[in-house]
Amino acid sequence: MTKRLQLTRALCVLYTSSVVGSATVLYDENIGGQVSSGTPNADFSLLLSPSDLGALSLGDNTVIGTTNSEGVTVGDFFSFDVPIGMHLSHFYVDDMGYAFDANGDERFQFHFIALDDGRELSFVQPGNTALFASLIEAAEVEVANSEGAPKDLLVDYASGGQYGAGLSAPLSAGTYNVFFQETSGTPISYEFRFVTELVPEPSTSLLLALSSLFILSRRSKY
Repeated sequence: MTKRLQLTRALCVLYTSSVVGSATVLYDENIGGQVSSGTPNADFSLLLSPSDLGALSLGDNTVIGTTNSEGVTVGDFFSFDVPIGMHLSHFYVDDMGYAFDANGDERFQFHFIALDDGRELSFVQPGNTALFASLIEAAEVEVANSEGAPKDLLVDYASGGQYGAGLSAPLSAGTYNVFFQETSGTPISYEFRFVTELVPEPSTSLLLALSSLFILSRRSKY
């Protein structure tokens, strides 16, 4: 293998690794404790005070938690930042628990989930500005997972879900908040995965392309 070919492969590996990133557990309630349930403002038009989970890393960022305490309905409300130079490309639901009846059988139910920009969630009402707000069935998530394709809310609810202004994935750098609730009062576990990618820089892509073209042209002379 020539040095020029080795250089090309090294550039490709470096570029690919910088784009793919790694897997990170952003927050686990089993370790860090319960996140905020939020505080409504005076006229109940906004939900305030999410738990700030900090900046997402490049690649997979997992949030693990449980909404509700036994017999009490308590939602989970948290925010995070997508750093400059990255965008949020996927919001996967990797796992979501069921509520059970008195006999221990799974109940048919929906959970409420919403995503908004900033650190305030507009409650579901006419004219709300949530990027999406919708009910999601646990069975749909289980079916998706059994097929090896987790439910991607940025794709499924790009039009806003049942409510909301809609969104255009990927989401650009900035602050976002997520609210998750199930009204049965039964503890419901969940595992969300937020995937970030680097925003392609023309200079990086151009450098890689020019390097490859240069080596190909040199090889053609021999």
